[in-house]
Amino acid sequence: MSILLVLQMLYFLIGEAYHEWAGILLIILFTIHNAINRKWYKTIPKGKYRRKRIVHTAVNAICIISCFLLLISGLSMARHSLPIPIIPMGAARIIHMIASYWGFIAISMHAGFHMAPLVRKAGGNLAGKIIILIMMAGVFSTCLNHLTNNKALPA
Repeated sequence: MSILLVLQMLYFLIGEAYHEWAGILLIILFTIHNAINRKWYKTIPKGKYRRKRIVHTAVNAICIISCFLLLISGLSMARHSLPIPIIPMGAARIIHMIASYWGFIAISMHAGFHMAPLVRKAGGNLAGKIIILIMMAGVFSTCLNHLTNNKALPA
């Protein structure tokens, strides 16, 4: 899923048809991932909400919302796979761009939450430092590309 997600962000290099079919595959994998982890949904109303649980739940909610928006907007813009005009093309494109950036950040955080214990178990201080450097490079790249002030949105 991770590699497919990164490839999706290379839209202009991989082409429109691949982007659409890979997006459909990602939604299928997302659905399978949620089906496998369906017990998590049952735990939402139970237990105490401390800071860590609030952050994890919020990140998961952003992942779910962004994937839903990507599905709806992607189907609305599709030309090669399953074109289902749900919303107008102009609105779909803006929603798709915003949801993709927010989703990419949230999904990266979601993966990071699950990767941190694995890095600790591996006893890798070096691995942890490499992950932090990669995350810092991502934040720097985001700022450098002006993604925070909507310049990445289509004109």
